[in-house]
Amino acid sequence: MQPGKSTLGIDEAGRGPLIGPMILSGLFANNREEVEYLKSVGVDDSKKLHPEERERVYEQIRHLAHHSIVYSPAVIDQKNINRLEMDGVKELYLKFSPKILIWDAPVGPPGLHNLMCQMRFILDWKKGVHEPHLILENKADAKYYTCMAASVIAKVTRDREIKKLHAIFGDFGSGYPSDSRTIEFVRGLGDRFKEFKPHIRHKWSTFKNVTKAANVTKAAKAAEEEPLFMSAGA
Repeated sequence: MQPGKSTLGIDEAGRGPLIGPMILSGLFANNREEVEYLKSVGVDDSKKLHPEERERVYEQIRHLAHHSIVYSPAVIDQKNINRLEMDGVKELYLKFSPKILIWDAPVGPPGLHNLMCQMRFILDWKKGVHEPHLILENKADAKYYTCMAASVIAKVTRDREIKKLHAIFGDFGSGYPSDSRTIEFVRGLGDRFKEFKPHIRHKWSTFKNVTKAANVTKAAKAAEEEPLFMSAGA
């Protein structure tokens, strides 16, 4: 299912990892023809596509109107991640002014009504200003082609950022706490933590649970004296 009116699909990649940025992407389809094009090139939920397939799809859809917001670990450490996403959705909405806005919601069904109310407040529509039809759903990236495309763009963008870090620091895996290579890398940082600090979410409880070794935790505490705050970019 995909509405035929101008539609903005929004999804993120990198919400839960220890290492690397979170990417919030929006793909804007102006008409039914662009939605059909997405379908024809094989867009799907990025989690269902192999890396090579994601890259292929990305190259075939990147000429369409889209935008990505990059949130560094420093920004995520400083602010509430849910509010960051909501503010990002507003930024994308203002950029494209769609008639329909579809967001792959980061909350479970019990929280959808509250999220909808919060988004209506944050978007702050004024009298006479077009108000889009909001669709906030779990797994929207498996149902709506614009959300599928946004998920591919977000995932490919994050993957490329991770590859840049690999080139500098070595292969630490995916950056997710479920990846044993990532865990081993973080636990072995020691005095290198200060150098790696801009790329790790060191204020998260996950980091504290993973790094129980004194050499890492001491380095993290010392690094707190020299905060590095990187603003989100596009």
